[in-house]
Amino acid sequence: MKAELRYVWFALLLTWSACASCKGGLRVGTPQPGAAGSASTPAATGGKGGSAAEGGENSPTSGRAGAATGGNAANPRAGNQVAPRATLGEWVDVTPPAMRAAIDAVESSMRYGVQDILVDPARPSDVYAFVCYAGVWRSEDAGLTWRKVSQTKELETGRPWAAAIESNRARDASTPPKLYTMNGYGNPLGIFTSTDWGVTWTQHALQVPEGEDAYSIDVNPYDSQHLLVGFHESRGLIESTDGAQTWKSIRVPADAGVSVYAFFVDTGNAGTTRQTWLSVPQADTSSPTYRTQDAGERWTKVESFGHSHGTCQIFQQGDGVIYAGGLYGSAGNSIYRSTDHGKTWKGVADVLSTTIIGSSKHLYSTNAQAWGPGSAGLHRATRANGTDWQAVTNPPGMTDGAKRALATTDKEGRQVIVSGHWKAGIWRYVEP
Repeated sequence: MKAELRYVWFALLLTWSACASCKGGLRVGTPQPGAAGSASTPAATGGKGGSAAEGGENSPTSGRAGAATGGNAANPRAGNQVAPRATLGEWVDVTPPAMRAAIDAVESSMRYGVQDILVDPARPSDVYAFVCYAGVWRSEDAGLTWRKVSQTKELETGRPWAAAIESNRARDASTPPKLYTMNGYGNPLGIFTSTDWGVTWTQHALQVPEGEDAYSIDVNPYDSQHLLVGFHESRGLIESTDGAQTWKSIRVPADAGVSVYAFFVDTGNAGTTRQTWLSVPQADTSSPTYRTQDAGERWTKVESFGHSHGTCQIFQQGDGVIYAGGLYGSAGNSIYRSTDHGKTWKGVADVLSTTIIGSSKHLYSTNAQAWGPGSAGLHRATRANGTDWQAVTNPPGMTDGAKRALATTDKEGRQVIVSGHWKAGIWRYVEP
């Protein structure tokens, strides 16, 4: 009898313990350090439920739009707020609430928002966003959903002003890309690199003029260790050939302007691309664009299409074709086209532009200045040579176009435009 009572008591104790564990267990979407779903456990997959398009538990149709699932650094789709269902030919605001709150929490004059946005060439559905005072975010579904991945204080509390990603399309897609960003503009903490999907970052010193900070960065499409960095309101460039470990100062002509954006010109050949660069000024109506074929030893003046203060994004189509936008182009021209790797240029359209985006279907232009001429909105080229353009509906709430934008392909093979913006967030457009 006593033995039977002991068995009954033991069974009751086990039942009570199981119930307590259920009540105190980890919730889906609340990753703990070292637990499944945390950034430190790449093998974890986290929560369940379908996507927005599938109408799963995290979809808008479930009544739980914006709900989060557990996630990890290698699988950032988990842990995101799911955006509304995408409609072909319409812009959708895909800014996650946490990113929006971080941007809105910053004092208005310092609210720089999404400063750069990159796509992994080996994983076209992988997109990275660099947000001032909010760190680095990653999407694995071509910009539909986002998760904050960075764990570096200097990026969480500073201004990742520009970023770059290695351009090797043949890289094993299971291997993380090398990422670069700078905590710049008034807070020159140097350049940061990441090789684990943007989670942890290593800080490197920059050789910058006294009192200045880095402002732009470009990576050689054939060599991820080869970088060009421009300064804010200071002439000249610096070059690194060892992945930001050491730097070399590069002089530019005296009339090349300040806040220079430097670009590698993809000549189709690794050797000549290494030495062929463009130097594009901003915030200057008179400073010309220069080109070098010998890594900055000599420069040739090629055109004047200066940018307003804010951004510069060219598009290299291939076979020597380059598009560049400008706000101060000669003879009313504001979109320029080169067919000889930037040696000569021709104005092809009078559309104010700072950002040129190219998909496999269309060429887009948008004006995203912080200061300067009025907004020109988003335009799409109707001819392959970029001579005719038509206005496209702007993303809602995007007052002056895209700060930085990209074209990529989602996992269903659709062409997608993902756009970041000053003081705002991220928008997404699926081409019809």
